[in-house]
Amino acid sequence: MSKEHKELTLWRSYIFGTWQAVRVTKDVSLITDKWPLKGVRQALMGALLSDDASDKAVFAMRDHVTGLKDTDLDTLQTAAEVAIKAAVEAVTPDE
Repeated sequence: MSKEHKELTLWRSYIFGTWQAVRVTKDVSLITDKWPLKGVRQALMGALLSDDASDKAVFAMRDHVTGLKDTDLDTLQTAAEVAIKAAVEAVTPDE
């Protein structure tokens, strides 16, 4: 008898900090399959530091953080890149 599954989900092990693609049952009560993932840090960095994503971060900072409206774009760009890199490194193991 086969079980119905939800789509694959990205999951991070709390103990080891490794990322996996997992398949869970429809009622989300059981992980039935796991596939280890490599290069998660590189994939996240690539996606989040793309020109489009980076530009969105810069303009969001400029529009929503008090006092940044007059800050030049290069400074905001650098700040966004540093923040993004720090966030990605915080959630990915050393690869």
